[in-house]
Amino acid sequence: MADTTVPMVPIALTWDTAVNESLYEFTQDNRSGAFKAHGTTLYRPMVAEQVLAANTGKHYWEMAVNCDNMRIGVCTAGADTDAEMGQ
Repeated sequence: MADTTVPMVPIALTWDTAVNESLYEFTQDNRSGAFKAHGTTLYRPMVAEQVLAANTGKHYWEMAVNCDNMRIGVCTAGADTDAEMGQ
């Protein structure tokens, strides 16, 4: 059961357009990004500009996607954004 003593504070994730910029097209407000699939460059990360810091509570997010072959995950700040996710 959720802790009802702490109110949930919604945020809208925006994406860091400098990470893998050749692989994604972003909307003007950076709230949506589209992967430009080509060659064998698959499963490259998009990085949100917001930090979900440890020990700051529970974090919940939803993502709308339109494909059936993708990976979603959370990484630390030092993750290699040029490598395939999970490698």
